[in-house]
Amino acid sequence: QVASLLCELDEKQVVARREEVGRMADRVLGEWERLRASNQEISFAGFAELMPLLFALVHTGHPRAHEFNEHYKKIREWYLREQHQSGAFPNTTHSAFTYTRGTGKIFEALAIDKENLGPCIKSLRWVSQFRYSEDSLFCVPVLFRNKVRGSLMHDSLNHRAWIDAVGHMLMGVSRLLRHASAEDPTE
Repeated sequence: QVASLLCELDEKQVVARREEVGRMADRVLGEWERLRASNQEISFAGFAELMPLLFALVHTGHPRAHEFNEHYKKIREWYLREQHQSGAFPNTTHSAFTYTRGTGKIFEALAIDKENLGPCIKSLRWVSQFRYSEDSLFCVPVLFRNKVRGSLMHDSLNHRAWIDAVGHMLMGVSRLLRHASAEDPTE
C-alpha cells in the first residue's frame, strides 16, 4: 500500500526508485501467486493495491513494464471475475460476505485505470446504498447524527460508521474525475 501511495503522490518518485518499487511489487506478487496456487483464503482488499502499483510501474517506463502489465491484466481480470452482480466484492476467496470498506478499497484500486469505469460505477452504486443520509439517520442516536452523516455503514448487519470506507471512495472518485478531465480538458 505504501508503494501505491508513493506512485499516486509523485510519479517522479517511482522513476527515481523504480528498482526498489519493482522489488516491492515482486514480493507482493509472489505472495499473491503462492496463496492462489495453494488455494488458501485470500483477502480481496488485502491485494487490491497491487493494481495501482503495477499500473504505475507500467506507465512510468519501468524496464520490466511489459511483464508488469501482464501481471496487472491478470490481477485486474481476477478481481473483475469476483465482483458480485450488485457491484460489491467479497471479503475473501472463501466467503460471499460483502462490506463497504473492502469494496471501497477495491473500487479505489480499480479506478486507477479508465478501462474499469463500468465495474467502478457498479461498486459506487452498491456502496452508496450504505451511506448515512437524512433518510437513514433515524437509527442513530440524535447525539451522534452529525458525526456519522455522510459516512458509510460497514455492512447490512453492522451499522457502525466507517470513515476509511469513505476515504477509499473519495480517492476512487477523484481518480475517475481525473480520467474524465483528461478526456475533456474543458471540465
